[in-house]
Amino acid sequence: MIISVCLTSTLERNWIIPKFSIGGFFRVQQELVFAAGKGVNVARVIKKLNGQVMCIGFIGGFVGQYFKSLVDQEGIQGNWTETRTETRESITVFDPEASGDATSFCPHGPVIGESEWVSFVTQFRTLAENVKTICFSGNIPPGISAEQLSTLISELGGRGNQVWLDISGPMLAAGARAAPFAIKVNSSEISELAGQMVRNRKEALEVSRNLREVYDIPMIIVTLGSGGSVCSSEWGDWIAHPVSYPKIISSIGSGDAFLGGLLVQYEKGASLRECLHVASAAASANTQQLGPGVFTAGDYQHAFEKTVVESVSAILI
Repeated sequence: MIISVCLTSTLERNWIIPKFSIGGFFRVQQELVFAAGKGVNVARVIKKLNGQVMCIGFIGGFVGQYFKSLVDQEGIQGNWTETRTETRESITVFDPEASGDATSFCPHGPVIGESEWVSFVTQFRTLAENVKTICFSGNIPPGISAEQLSTLISELGGRGNQVWLDISGPMLAAGARAAPFAIKVNSSEISELAGQMVRNRKEALEVSRNLREVYDIPMIIVTLGSGGSVCSSEWGDWIAHPVSYPKIISSIGSGDAFLGGLLVQYEKGASLRECLHVASAAASANTQQLGPGVFTAGDYQHAFEKTVVESVSAILI
């Protein structure tokens, strides 16, 4: 069982609008609604790839109840802490006639009160007792301090849980100081953590190696969009080459699909190379459908067959 932590839940409305542009009036041709937030997206992929997962986090109000019903409909096990404030909603717009990616609009999450955080942590401790793998994904909502997050991660690690992080900003630095098992970041997030620009695979690997030593983290994975991804770890360094598509529907959720694929294979005891292969295939397949962590079996199989993962020691980067 994997616990996927989604501290900022989202009801995501995907709107298909032909000829969309800023400044006009448009009718929505079709709406697709998903329970989202990075932790839910990760859980969706884990379940789709036949892993066992529980998603935990905060929900509130009528939107929160609708969100919960959507998670339940997907068959994803959930454990939610109720808040006094409403769960947020986001909008993703896709123009089927345009050549570009989908566009997403997402507000900040609601403020989490002290009593709500205490209730969440109390439940979390119990749920984590018989679980090895735990991932934190997405924004940390207002009301939760860097110290609270770092303390929780340290506690989980001290109890023997392997904590994976996919968060950003100052909270990423706080989480890294708690020495998690692994972090998964994109180029802008690792640039901010390192205090230097990371523009390509070579720089990503060099910076990842340095940060692993600074923070005593066994594994750092950096996703680079069309540049694929790199992994620096105690067990070797790897590069996953991207799958090329003539058209991207939506890359939103691809990083979450990557982490979900990675975790489900890691939990099964697969080699790191196999984990990265499945992760990369899931991330690529995600770009061919509208919806976060959503892909067809056919798209996944195509991406899996085209994905190449190589040891850094065997190639020039």
